Amino acid sequence: MPTRSRRSSKKAAVSKRRHTKAVKKKAAVARKPARALKAKPAVKAKPKAKKRAVARRTSKRAKVERNEVMNSIAELLEAAAAVNVMPEVQSVMVGRFSPPVSERDVRHIGTIYSDHLGIDMGYAWYGSTGRPLVLFPTSGGNHIENEDRGLIAALMPKITAGELQVICVESINRESWQRKDLEPVERVRRHDLYDKFLAEEFLPFVRAMAPDGKLGVYGASMGGYHAVNVAARHPDIVDQCIAFSGLFDVHQLLNNDPFWNEQCYFHSPVAYIPNMDAEWCDKLSRVEWVIATGEQDSLVEDSRRLQSIFAEKGIPCHGEIWPGVFGHDWPFWQQHLPRFA
Repeated sequence: MPTRSRRSSKKAAVSKRRHTKAVKKKAAVARKPARALKAKPAVKAKPKAKKRAVARRTSKRAKVERNEVMNSIAELLEAAAAVNVMPEVQSVMVGRFSPPVSERDVRHIGTIYSDHLGIDMGYAWYGSTGRPLVLFPTSGGNHIENEDRGLIAALMPKITAGELQVICVESINRESWQRKDLEPVERVRRHDLYDKFLAEEFLPFVRAMAPDGKLGVYGASMGGYHAVNVAARHPDIVDQCIAFSGLFDVHQLLNNDPFWNEQCYFHSPVAYIPNMDAEWCDKLSRVEWVIATGEQDSLVEDSRRLQSIFAEKGIPCHGEIWPGVFGHDWPFWQQHLPRFA
């Protein structure tokens, strides 16, 4: 058997070898490049919960910003009314909202965020005093179309004289009625959201910024449909409606698809106006209606039909069928709109 001294010597040798290995291993690790060292992955937050939290904070912040803007506008208008001047509203810039023209400007391009549509909607505002007139674009146009096509120039004498403020609003026609790849139920659903944007967001915004005088709406062709539909559905907001060369039957907008539901009915003026009761007819009677086009227009029967419906319901309407002309084009609209605006 080994003696105690031999066993101690053997243990010391083993301990020395272990120490040497540990030192060498530590030195080798120290010499490795940093990229070879893998840190433990951090524990990530659950992505869905994180997204929901961000969305809630963003939505809440956006609502607070819009409320601040509208409160500021209300204060400006109240102060302006006291001294009978138009406020310098361009100084109010909060969040995703941009206000209309100041007293020094004639033209302003802006946006207003729509909760119903979930997007920023463009508008062009001309003038700073006078009663407001909202202009819709035609089927494929945007909020600049009426300016590009000379309609604003035709109204400019009234704008610069301070008689009229003209506000051109963007449409979503290309993402609703004109999206032939969508099912009819989805196309009319999207238009219904646009109607809510107009009635609950855009027109109240226009009225807040231009509180004096009657609020009018105008449109030609597809814009004529928008003007009549919003005025007939919301006569408590709209005081005047001018529609040139319009179409007023949703079947045409759905390319005569047999699909029909409640939303189609309530967005087709030639369907729901004939069934209005006395109370609603009285509301529509307070709106100044102008329905007109040329006798050679392919949509002339739409105007005649709507004029006839108004007459049958006892709703006053100024109807014109311009003799001997096509009527469904910009030169005719430029010629006649200043008479009624």
